[in-house]
Amino acid sequence: MRDVIRRKHYSIRTEQSYLDWIRRLILFHGKRHPAQMAEAEVTGFFTHLARDGGVPASTQNQALSALLFLYKEVLKQELGWRARRSRPTIKDFLFSWLPDSFGVRSRVAIAQ
Repeated sequence: MRDVIRRKHYSIRTEQSYLDWIRRLILFHGKRHPAQMAEAEVTGFFTHLARDGGVPASTQNQALSALLFLYKEVLKQELGWRARRSRPTIKDFLFSWLPDSFGVRSRVAIAQ
């Protein structure tokens, strides 16, 4: 893991942080190797962080980045879930609130 991080020229603080999150994952699952863990076990770790650990969202994002790096760059495995959800655009928000009876949706669709 360290070799891959250093080859990609990540900072030493990022390296330390990523290794700490991976250590936490391994200890949470009884010292099992991450390659042996299923997607549900990784998700369970994040559920534990959010619900039982009281970990803020920004810290959860840091843990997510570390584990995505581990699985994608080091273990060459894909996790089956989507890492980040895109935020809805203002247009999506407006479409959800505007009634189609005014023909607004059809006019906007034609304009695009």
